[in-house]
Amino acid sequence: MASLLWQKRRRVAEDLRVEDIAADPRPGMTAPCSIAFSADRKHVGYLLSKPGSRDQVLVVNEIDAEGHLSAVRPFVQHDFEHSAEESLSLEERMRRERTRSWGQGVTSYAWGARTSVALLQVNGSVFLQRGLGGELLKVLDCEDTSYARGPILDPKLSPDETQLAFVRGAEVFVLRIAPSVTTDVTTSETAGAINGTAS
Repeated sequence: MASLLWQKRRRVAEDLRVEDIAADPRPGMTAPCSIAFSADRKHVGYLLSKPGSRDQVLVVNEIDAEGHLSAVRPFVQHDFEHSAEESLSLEERMRRERTRSWGQGVTSYAWGARTSVALLQVNGSVFLQRGLGGELLKVLDCEDTSYARGPILDPKLSPDETQLAFVRGAEVFVLRIAPSVTTDVTTSETAGAINGTAS
């Protein structure tokens, strides 16, 4: 029995190399993730990494009236240039560590509550696209520090898909998407106070 166990351990050690463990992307980290149905039940979407890369894209299968799935296709027809990890803020790196978010490109997305509108976070900025093949709209630019500093955290669409709530600089903001108007919902009276937190 002991001999069989030793042989099994030896075989595993021979099959598994340090180079395999240290590979980037990490083994097992390129599977589809964040699978979700759109509210109108016309699409099922998920994040998928490009082969041999950590760059994620949002892809979808369309669902016909009989429940059959179409071939997979990108939801967004746009190639995003990803930001190097060294350029990310300390807050953003810590958030990614907490949520075990290793991907680049499209790091998160969410469907609207009524239609096939998708909210995407890419390189710290937030984008909105209404339907497959619709116009891609940047609704929050992480480079815009005119109202607050720090990473944009936990963006959420309102149920009617006309407003966007998010956290930035320890404050909660609400953005009316069209026309674009940002309202500060909270105010920190004390230094270091945090009124908004990411999920």
